[in-house]
Amino acid sequence: MLKFEDGAAGSIKINGFQYELQQLHWHSPSEHTINGRRFALELHMVHEGKKGRMAVVTVLYKIGRADTFIRSLEKELEAITDLDDAEKH
Repeated sequence: MLKFEDGAAGSIKINGFQYELQQLHWHSPSEHTINGRRFALELHMVHEGKKGRMAVVTVLYKIGRADTFIRSLEKELEAITDLDDAEKH
């Protein structure tokens, strides 16, 4: 999981409501399916708005060419792979 502070990671607007990106986390295999098909990886981008409103955007990954976003985080993700309930800034 990656957490962001102070809304510095960006935001989305849905139906006139602003939501700030709070954290990213992944599931492998995916938690969700489309027409019964499970995917290799699922990214949840968790956003929070005023009054506790939440919005989660999901990206489903299939095995194929490297994802540029995950590739850009590769060193940071490898550094925390073996940490169990620990934090690293």
